[in-house]
Amino acid sequence: YIKLSDWVSFLAKTGRLHARTGTKCSEKRKDLCREFWHRFESTRPHHPLYQKMRAGELDAGSCVPILHHGDEGRSLRHSPIMILSSHGLLGCGSKQTPPGQYSIPDDPLQLNFLGSTMLTHYIFAALPHKLYRKNPEVLDELLRLYAEDITMLSEQGIQMGNERLYFWCVAAKGDLPYLAKAGHMCRTFGHCPKQASSKQDCAGVCWRCWAGREGMGMPIPFEDCSMQATWLQTCGLSPGWERPGPLLGIPHDTSCSELFYVPDLWHSFHLGCGKSFLASGIVMIVLASGRSVEPFLDYLSKDFLSYCKKQKVYGYIGAITRDLLGWCKNTDMPNGHWWKGFVTTRLFQWLQDYMAREM
Repeated sequence: YIKLSDWVSFLAKTGRLHARTGTKCSEKRKDLCREFWHRFESTRPHHPLYQKMRAGELDAGSCVPILHHGDEGRSLRHSPIMILSSHGLLGCGSKQTPPGQYSIPDDPLQLNFLGSTMLTHYIFAALPHKLYRKNPEVLDELLRLYAEDITMLSEQGIQMGNERLYFWCVAAKGDLPYLAKAGHMCRTFGHCPKQASSKQDCAGVCWRCWAGREGMGMPIPFEDCSMQATWLQTCGLSPGWERPGPLLGIPHDTSCSELFYVPDLWHSFHLGCGKSFLASGIVMIVLASGRSVEPFLDYLSKDFLSYCKKQKVYGYIGAITRDLLGWCKNTDMPNGHWWKGFVTTRLFQWLQDYMAREM
């Protein structure tokens, strides 16, 4: 494993510390960090960083916000491998960043999406599945070592020339399977009921609330997405784990430890609900056309490829088919059968263009 403290020392010595904040100007970096922590206080007022600031022990301008990221990817022969890394919250923005110069109070505080992953994300460890499949304590030990190093960077910091910099991890993000493993979750999406009834009560499907939990004297359906959903009143009532995960050793707002774990937007939308939305939308277009399904899917495929060629972008998929949509039979619920989040982005762009032209 490579400690983040070693990465930070290397970046500082080689003049690459701007990869953590998106700016080479130390004064602007300080202003951006101060503005970030000023905004963050409204959501985590009891974070230990603010206690140190109020005591005069820390200057927010010297505290760089970072995120922990975990993801179980695929290696040779599709064998799972756990990738653990860190990255800065502040960066050079995204392709959607509005152009222009901003005063610090109005600055959108650009995201860390632009540039090579090698320059924005810094690996801690790569763990082959065979090492932790039967021995989950291996992953726990790595995360414990990671938490110790982050705690040192938060509380002691590292001397960089004439100043001492501190690095505070504000959240651990990842897809739901990773968060369940890292956080020892006992209420996860994996407990979602598979049948209409069962002998055992459902433990719940979310570590933040009691959605789907049974045996509580009242129904708390996780399917309820209304503004008056019962589960909204249960957020933060009890943690979704029996014992804390190692990452909670990182200094954080202990009044809401469940919020330290956050779902990764890329997995939750691009490989989650976004896939279902897209597949269902395309199926609705097919059904509304009144034409035969297969010929119309061929027509949509050609339109998609034509769009990609015109925009000079890579489409990744060669055709829009029943199998791709997860719609093998007309009675099936379309949910999307692609496994690249990039495909979701490209299909959304094409669909927006298609709707503007055809509808």
